[in-house]
Amino acid sequence: MAAQRAIKTEPAAEEALNAGRLALILAAEQMIAVHGVGAVSLRQINEAAGHKNSGATHYHFGSRQGLIEAVLAYRLGAISVRRAAIVEALSGRPEGLDVRGLVTALANPLVEELKPRPEGNYFLRFSERVRREGEHAEMFRSLPVDAWRFARAALETHLAHLPRPLAVLRVQLAWDQIISGLAAIEAKLQKRRGLSETFIAVETLIDFIAAGLAGPAAPALLAALPQTEPGETKAKPAKTIQRRPKSA
Repeated sequence: MAAQRAIKTEPAAEEALNAGRLALILAAEQMIAVHGVGAVSLRQINEAAGHKNSGATHYHFGSRQGLIEAVLAYRLGAISVRRAAIVEALSGRPEGLDVRGLVTALANPLVEELKPRPEGNYFLRFSERVRREGEHAEMFRSLPVDAWRFARAALETHLAHLPRPLAVLRVQLAWDQIISGLAAIEAKLQKRRGLSETFIAVETLIDFIAAGLAGPAAPALLAALPQTEPGETKAKPAKTIQRRPKSA
């Protein structure tokens, strides 16, 4: 009988441990999404998760950074699956995609995060907060993975009419706008505003980003850049200072 009791209690203990971790993950996701990384203490997250033990976060995750990484890992599993499917589908299309199609491919795995959840939707705002706060930016760079590399290369090909530094910068800004724009839509949905307009908001965001990517560069901007050919990175050679020999 003692052995049977031990076998039965082990899964229950594991479930309690997982439930405790999950409560902290969800509390951290919500509080950081609403208030920011630096504005929330681990004690507040413990309390929001219903933990009486003030050291619960340290016990489960070791540190604030460990907790942030746990939130990302919790959500990124499903996102990575969706992203991998998109990359596989795009890789099998020899004709490729236009700029808007590529922006849609980047955005779609995250758009799924707008679907209502019982615990509420906070991950896009959480991601935006983590991405913007410098000390945690490196952690967030794991988010795009293969789809980001694939779409980046394809988008830069479409922007070959621009000097390469501008093309690279535009693609990076496009990714930033996808995160920021979807986070703003998530915030409105959380307040129960514009629920019937989610599709319009997302498609308008994609249109806006695609148009910005493909648009011409201002003449003043081009004039301010080092001399380059479209798609190249060659900059003006540095001027050599000619020194006059000293007179004897």
